[in-house]
Amino acid sequence: MAGSTPRPTSEFSVHSWVTLLFISRMASRTTEPCSCDTFVALPPATVGSRVVFGKNSDRPSDEVQEVVYFPAASHKAGDKLECTYIEIEQAAKTYAVVLSRPSWIWGAEMGANEHGVCIGNEAVWGREEVRNNEALLGMDLLRLGLERADTAENAVTVLVDLLEKYGQGGNCMESHMAFTYHNSFLIADRKEAWVLETSGKYWAAEKIEEGVRNISNQLSITTKIDREHPKMRDYAKSKGWWDGKKEFDFAAVYSYVNTARMTTSRGRYCDGYKLLNKHKGNITSETMMEILRDKESGINMEGGFMTTGSMVSILPQEPNLPCIHFFTGTPDPDRSVFKPFIFVPNITQLLKTSSPTFGHDDPVKKKPRFLTKPDRRHELYKQHESAAVVMETFKVRWISVQGGDLGNSLHSWFADVMLFTIQQTGALKNIYVVHQCAICSASSMHTVQKCQGATIIAFNYFPRLRHGQSNFCPVQPRVPKAWNGAGQTTLFIFCNCTSQTLGVLLNSPRTEGMALGQSTPSNHNCCSWV
Repeated sequence: MAGSTPRPTSEFSVHSWVTLLFISRMASRTTEPCSCDTFVALPPATVGSRVVFGKNSDRPSDEVQEVVYFPAASHKAGDKLECTYIEIEQAAKTYAVVLSRPSWIWGAEMGANEHGVCIGNEAVWGREEVRNNEALLGMDLLRLGLERADTAENAVTVLVDLLEKYGQGGNCMESHMAFTYHNSFLIADRKEAWVLETSGKYWAAEKIEEGVRNISNQLSITTKIDREHPKMRDYAKSKGWWDGKKEFDFAAVYSYVNTARMTTSRGRYCDGYKLLNKHKGNITSETMMEILRDKESGINMEGGFMTTGSMVSILPQEPNLPCIHFFTGTPDPDRSVFKPFIFVPNITQLLKTSSPTFGHDDPVKKKPRFLTKPDRRHELYKQHESAAVVMETFKVRWISVQGGDLGNSLHSWFADVMLFTIQQTGALKNIYVVHQCAICSASSMHTVQKCQGATIIAFNYFPRLRHGQSNFCPVQPRVPKAWNGAGQTTLFIFCNCTSQTLGVLLNSPRTEGMALGQSTPSNHNCCSWV
């Protein structure tokens, strides 16, 4: 990679280099119509008497997902409600909801209400043809379920009644290119969970009272069916999908899934199932966040479709304890912070995570739709976007250099890129330079001294050398007292630190900021920045 990456010069600025790098990496990724994973864990699979819910929303990589709050409300008889594409009858009362949603739609990808009901939905396909005509989106159904149901089972009833009355359909992507699908839903409350899976207007539902369950982009309800559309089996027989003699398996009949291999074959559904069962009995909100951050399984998706928002909820079974809902509001949970939300009186609007609105001028409301695409980025998204460019830069930028004098080459290059980083992230109060390499000490200090207005504190770790060799011996590093004074505007530079040193430093109290330059050196003439 070092040989193919242009070095920043006065003619080819660092800013230009970073921009081109980011664009080229994004352009090289392929767009695949995949979407989302949703999980739930109930006692005894969890720690304590609580239900833990989680979801990744996988959407087009350029789509902005916002986190918004809507208070409870009462409505007059005959009131109408405008959803994403169609208008329906409004309910007499709607509950307070917090939603994570693509900023161009009325509905939501995931969310919770004031009664501790959580819902996440998935795109699914099967034998039944997907309708292209505009109706309720699955995301509209999700929000309607949260606004109108005080338990998970009641939400199932709300969703299937609306599905029967209005149907599901319409483009699920802000584009002239059609992206349509059927929907499955994972619905949880403090006591139980339900999986609701649909195929057109037909559906099946499964109740989960303990253990773990997940859904992905495939039908997953097999023979355990606790509620169903009254004509679901007859319709399957009329289409020749079921002979009426074999045990009815919803996923096998209404799709092409081999249900016998569903939890053993490769794929995100199987990998999610395995991750949940790996932690069964010890699942916490932190466990769920780590599952959502897992990239190897594809659950934390990258590419043309990527994880654009994530949610984790803690639903205590004790009614006197509040439910806590965590949202990222930004893409890639591995690069995002899960921020808590609790339903309390007099909640103000979430301005930092709410996208701008365009009223009747919104291209979604005009026909033909999606002729233009406005800038829907909210404030948090913009800040995350700037930080992501910097992180992407350093992820690729720093290479291993073995042998030779690093003082002139690597660190003079590092100076320009670090100055660009500071320009992007704002002024820094402190810069902590952590050394475990004698050669790098002076040159790193020379670099950070160019950062005006920052207090520079250098920590030098010089481990003992083995007799007659240049390799480092492992030592137990001591955390400097000054480290605990670090704040949110601190840049940490780890220069040739062993994993042991980094582990101690990063687990110290109040360590915040960016960690750049993690390495595992073999000798003092090797410095790796990754």
